[in-house]
Amino acid sequence: MHRVEQEQAGRRLAAELLAVCEAAVAEGPTGHAARIVGAYIHGSLAQGGYVPSQSDVDVLVVVDGPLTAGQRTSLVRALDAIAPATGRRFDLEIVTAESASRATRRPTVELYYGVHGDSPEIVSADHLPSLVVEFSAARSAADVLVGPPPATLIAEQPTEWIDERGLDLLDRWSRLTGDAAHAGMMVLIACQIWHWAVERRHASKDEAGGWVLERDPTLSAVDAALAMRRGDGSRSVPPADIARVLDAALRAVKRRRSGFPAPGA
Repeated sequence: MHRVEQEQAGRRLAAELLAVCEAAVAEGPTGHAARIVGAYIHGSLAQGGYVPSQSDVDVLVVVDGPLTAGQRTSLVRALDAIAPATGRRFDLEIVTAESASRATRRPTVELYYGVHGDSPEIVSADHLPSLVVEFSAARSAADVLVGPPPATLIAEQPTEWIDERGLDLLDRWSRLTGDAAHAGMMVLIACQIWHWAVERRHASKDEAGGWVLERDPTLSAVDAALAMRRGDGSRSVPPADIARVLDAALRAVKRRRSGFPAPGA
Protein backbone atom coordinates (compact mmCIF):
# COMPACT_ATOMS: atom_id res chain seq x y z
CA MET A 1 0.00 0.00 0.00
CA HIS A 2 1.30 3.46 -0.90
CA ARG A 3 2.40 5.64 2.03
CA VAL A 4 -0.40 8.17 1.45
CA GLU A 5 -2.98 5.37 1.48
CA GLN A 6 -1.41 3.94 4.64
CA GLU A 7 -1.69 7.29 6.40
CA GLN A 8 -5.28 7.72 5.23
CA ALA A 9 -6.13 4.28 6.64
CA GLY A 10 -4.50 5.27 9.93
CA ARG A 11 -6.53 8.47 10.07
CA ARG A 12 -9.73 6.56 9.36
CA LEU A 13 -8.94 4.34 12.33
CA ALA A 14 -8.35 7.43 14.49
CA ALA A 15 -11.77 8.77 13.46
CA GLU A 16 -13.34 5.39 14.23
CA LEU A 17 -11.76 5.35 17.70
CA LEU A 18 -13.12 8.84 18.32
CA ALA A 19 -16.61 7.75 17.27
CA VAL A 20 -16.46 4.78 19.66
CA CYS A 21 -15.41 7.14 22.47
CA GLU A 22 -18.19 9.60 21.70
CA ALA A 23 -20.83 6.85 21.86
CA ALA A 24 -19.47 5.31 25.06
CA VAL A 25 -18.95 8.49 27.11
CA ALA A 26 -22.37 9.83 26.16
CA GLU A 27 -23.93 6.88 27.98
CA GLY A 28 -24.58 6.84 31.70
CA PRO A 29 -27.02 7.90 34.39
CA THR A 30 -28.53 11.35 34.27
CA GLY A 31 -25.89 13.94 35.00
CA HIS A 32 -23.01 11.54 34.34
CA ALA A 33 -22.73 11.75 30.57
CA ALA A 34 -19.31 13.11 29.58
CA ARG A 35 -18.47 15.40 26.70
CA ILE A 36 -15.38 15.23 24.53
CA VAL A 37 -13.69 18.64 24.46
CA GLY A 38 -10.63 17.70 22.43
CA ALA A 39 -9.22 14.77 20.45
CA TYR A 40 -5.80 14.60 18.82
CA ILE A 41 -3.70 12.35 16.62
CA HIS A 42 -0.07 12.42 17.72
CA GLY A 43 3.00 10.22 17.28
CA SER A 44 4.25 9.02 13.89
CA LEU A 45 0.94 9.62 12.12
CA ALA A 46 1.21 13.32 12.96
CA GLN A 47 5.00 13.63 12.80
CA GLY A 48 5.54 11.60 9.62
CA GLY A 49 6.99 8.13 9.07
CA TYR A 50 3.87 6.11 9.88
CA VAL A 51 4.45 2.38 9.16
CA PRO A 52 1.30 0.28 9.75
CA SER A 53 3.12 -2.91 10.74
CA GLN A 54 5.25 -1.13 13.34
CA SER A 55 3.70 2.24 14.15
CA ASP A 56 0.80 2.90 16.48
CA VAL A 57 -2.16 5.11 15.65
CA ASP A 58 -1.89 7.37 18.70
CA VAL A 59 -5.09 9.12 19.77
CA LEU A 60 -5.49 11.32 22.85
CA VAL A 61 -9.05 12.18 23.88
CA VAL A 62 -9.85 14.86 26.47
CA VAL A 63 -13.22 14.73 28.25
CA ASP A 64 -14.84 17.34 30.47
CA GLY A 65 -15.10 15.13 33.55
CA PRO A 66 -14.33 11.68 34.97
CA LEU A 67 -15.89 8.61 33.38
CA THR A 68 -18.08 6.28 35.37
CA ALA A 69 -17.14 2.63 35.79
CA GLY A 70 -19.99 1.79 33.43
CA GLN A 71 -18.72 4.13 30.74
CA ARG A 72 -15.22 2.62 30.97
CA THR A 73 -16.69 -0.88 30.77
CA SER A 74 -18.78 0.03 27.71
CA LEU A 75 -15.77 1.57 26.06
CA VAL A 76 -13.56 -1.47 26.64
CA ARG A 77 -16.27 -3.76 25.24
CA ALA A 78 -16.65 -1.60 22.15
CA LEU A 79 -12.89 -1.49 21.61
CA ASP A 80 -12.61 -5.24 22.15
CA ALA A 81 -15.16 -5.66 19.39
CA ILE A 82 -13.45 -3.49 16.78
CA ALA A 83 -9.75 -4.02 17.57
CA PRO A 84 -9.31 -7.37 15.74
CA ALA A 85 -11.06 -6.04 12.63
CA THR A 86 -8.75 -3.02 12.32
CA GLY A 87 -5.65 -5.18 11.95
CA ARG A 88 -3.63 -2.20 13.17
CA ARG A 89 -1.70 -1.17 16.23
CA PHE A 90 -3.13 1.68 18.22
CA ASP A 91 -2.91 3.54 21.52
CA LEU A 92 -6.00 5.30 22.80
CA GLU A 93 -5.74 7.48 25.90
CA ILE A 94 -8.71 9.23 27.50
CA VAL A 95 -8.00 11.89 30.11
CA THR A 96 -10.02 14.58 31.82
CA ALA A 97 -9.48 18.24 31.01
CA GLU A 98 -8.39 18.73 34.62
CA SER A 99 -5.72 16.03 34.34
CA ALA A 100 -4.44 17.42 31.04
CA SER A 101 -4.30 20.98 32.34
CA ARG A 102 -2.21 20.22 35.45
CA ALA A 103 1.42 19.17 35.03
CA THR A 104 2.24 16.28 37.37
CA ARG A 105 4.81 13.49 37.29
CA ARG A 106 2.04 10.88 37.60
CA PRO A 107 -0.94 12.02 35.56
CA THR A 108 -4.14 10.01 35.74
CA VAL A 109 -5.74 8.36 32.74
CA GLU A 110 -9.46 7.60 32.65
CA LEU A 111 -8.78 4.77 30.23
CA TYR A 112 -5.79 3.57 28.25
CA TYR A 113 -6.37 0.89 25.62
CA GLY A 114 -3.35 -0.24 23.60
CA VAL A 115 -3.17 -2.85 20.85
CA HIS A 116 0.34 -4.03 20.00
CA GLY A 117 -0.08 -7.80 19.92
CA ASP A 118 -2.58 -10.51 20.64
CA SER A 119 -4.04 -9.06 23.86
CA PRO A 120 -4.87 -5.41 24.53
CA GLU A 121 -3.15 -3.48 27.29
CA ILE A 122 -5.67 -1.70 29.50
CA VAL A 123 -5.22 0.82 32.31
CA SER A 124 -8.41 2.08 33.93
CA ALA A 125 -8.70 5.09 36.26
CA ASP A 126 -5.08 4.95 37.35
CA HIS A 127 -1.80 6.82 37.09
CA LEU A 128 -0.01 6.55 33.74
CA PRO A 129 3.42 8.23 34.02
CA SER A 130 4.10 7.87 30.28
CA LEU A 131 1.41 10.51 29.72
CA VAL A 132 4.02 13.15 30.61
CA VAL A 133 5.77 12.39 27.31
CA GLU A 134 2.51 11.92 25.41
CA PHE A 135 1.21 15.30 26.59
CA SER A 136 4.45 17.01 25.60
CA ALA A 137 4.52 15.34 22.17
CA ALA A 138 0.87 16.18 21.52
CA ARG A 139 1.48 19.84 22.38
CA SER A 140 4.36 20.02 19.89
CA ALA A 141 2.92 18.07 16.95
CA ALA A 142 -0.65 16.82 16.74
CA ASP A 143 -3.50 16.79 14.27
CA VAL A 144 -6.80 18.01 15.68
CA LEU A 145 -9.77 15.67 15.35
CA VAL A 146 -12.05 17.71 17.61
CA GLY A 147 -11.61 20.85 19.68
CA PRO A 148 -9.02 23.60 20.02
CA PRO A 149 -5.25 23.30 19.46
CA PRO A 150 -3.78 20.85 21.99
CA ALA A 151 -1.75 23.49 23.83
CA THR A 152 -5.06 25.10 24.81
CA LEU A 153 -6.04 22.06 26.90
CA ILE A 154 -2.71 20.41 27.74
CA ALA A 155 -0.23 21.92 30.18
CA GLU A 156 3.42 22.28 29.26
CA GLN A 157 5.46 19.47 30.79
CA PRO A 158 8.77 20.17 32.57
CA THR A 159 11.70 18.96 30.47
CA GLU A 160 13.28 17.20 33.45
CA TRP A 161 10.21 14.97 33.80
CA ILE A 162 10.55 13.90 30.18
CA ASP A 163 14.24 13.19 30.83
CA GLU A 164 13.23 11.04 33.81
CA ARG A 165 10.93 8.94 31.66
CA GLY A 166 13.71 8.50 29.12
CA LEU A 167 16.17 7.39 31.80
CA ASP A 168 13.61 4.91 33.16
CA LEU A 169 13.18 3.33 29.74
CA LEU A 170 16.91 3.21 28.97
CA ASP A 171 17.66 1.64 32.33
CA ARG A 172 14.95 -1.00 31.87
CA TRP A 173 15.98 -1.82 28.31
CA SER A 174 19.66 -2.14 29.25
CA ARG A 175 18.62 -5.47 30.80
CA LEU A 176 16.59 -6.55 27.75
CA THR A 177 19.06 -6.19 24.88
CA GLY A 178 18.54 -9.85 23.96
CA ASP A 179 14.86 -9.21 23.13
CA ALA A 180 15.08 -9.57 19.35
CA ALA A 181 11.36 -8.96 18.82
CA HIS A 182 11.63 -5.43 20.21
CA ALA A 183 15.20 -4.61 19.19
CA GLY A 184 14.32 -2.10 16.48
CA MET A 185 11.81 -0.32 18.69
CA MET A 186 14.26 -0.03 21.58
CA VAL A 187 16.98 1.37 19.34
CA LEU A 188 14.81 3.98 17.64
CA ILE A 189 13.10 5.15 20.83
CA ALA A 190 16.57 5.46 22.36
CA CYS A 191 17.41 7.70 19.40
CA GLN A 192 14.34 9.80 20.15
CA ILE A 193 15.39 10.12 23.81
CA TRP A 194 18.91 11.13 22.72
CA HIS A 195 17.56 13.65 20.23
CA TRP A 196 15.30 15.16 22.91
CA ALA A 197 18.23 15.46 25.34
CA VAL A 198 20.24 17.48 22.83
CA GLU A 199 17.64 19.38 20.80
CA ARG A 200 14.78 19.63 23.32
CA ARG A 201 12.37 18.79 20.51
CA HIS A 202 10.28 15.70 19.84
CA ALA A 203 11.22 13.85 16.64
CA SER A 204 9.80 10.89 14.75
CA LYS A 205 11.70 7.61 14.90
CA ASP A 206 12.94 8.08 11.33
CA GLU A 207 14.14 11.62 11.97
CA ALA A 208 15.79 10.72 15.28
CA GLY A 209 17.49 7.67 13.78
CA GLY A 210 18.90 9.72 10.90
CA TRP A 211 20.01 12.42 13.34
CA VAL A 212 21.95 9.90 15.43
CA LEU A 213 23.63 8.35 12.38
CA GLU A 214 24.84 11.78 11.29
CA ARG A 215 26.60 12.08 14.64
CA ASP A 216 27.94 8.55 14.84
CA PRO A 217 27.75 6.48 11.64
CA THR A 218 29.41 3.56 13.45
CA LEU A 219 26.20 2.82 15.38
CA SER A 220 25.17 -0.01 13.07
CA ALA A 221 22.18 -0.88 15.25
CA VAL A 222 20.48 2.36 14.18
CA ASP A 223 20.96 1.66 10.48
CA ALA A 224 19.64 -1.87 10.98
CA ALA A 225 16.63 -0.65 12.97
CA LEU A 226 15.72 1.87 10.26
CA ALA A 227 16.03 -0.85 7.60
CA MET A 228 13.80 -3.15 9.64
CA ARG A 229 11.30 -0.34 9.96
CA ARG A 230 11.23 -0.10 6.16
CA GLY A 231 10.41 -3.80 5.96
CA ASP A 232 13.87 -5.34 5.49
CA GLY A 233 13.39 -8.68 7.21
CA SER A 234 16.99 -9.73 6.57
CA ARG A 235 18.41 -7.35 9.16
CA SER A 236 18.94 -8.08 12.83
CA VAL A 237 20.43 -6.14 15.72
CA PRO A 238 22.99 -7.88 17.96
CA PRO A 239 22.53 -7.21 21.70
CA ALA A 240 25.97 -5.58 21.98
CA ASP A 241 25.04 -3.07 19.27
CA ILE A 242 21.75 -2.26 21.02
CA ALA A 243 23.66 -1.68 24.24
CA ARG A 244 25.96 0.84 22.51
CA VAL A 245 22.99 2.95 21.41
CA LEU A 246 21.29 2.76 24.80
CA ASP A 247 24.52 3.75 26.54
CA ALA A 248 25.10 6.71 24.20
CA ALA A 249 21.54 7.94 24.76
CA LEU A 250 21.90 7.49 28.51
CA ARG A 251 25.11 9.53 28.58
CA ALA A 252 23.45 12.30 26.54
CA VAL A 253 20.52 12.57 28.95
CA LYS A 254 22.75 12.50 32.05
CA ARG A 255 25.04 15.13 30.59
CA ARG A 256 22.10 17.42 29.85
CA ARG A 257 20.70 16.92 33.35
CA SER A 258 24.09 17.68 34.90
CA GLY A 259 23.92 21.19 33.46
CA PHE A 260 26.54 20.75 30.76
CA PRO A 261 25.65 21.55 27.13
CA ALA A 262 24.71 18.24 25.55
CA PRO A 263 27.11 17.36 22.72
CA GLY A 264 25.94 15.74 19.52
CA ALA A 265 27.44 12.41 20.48
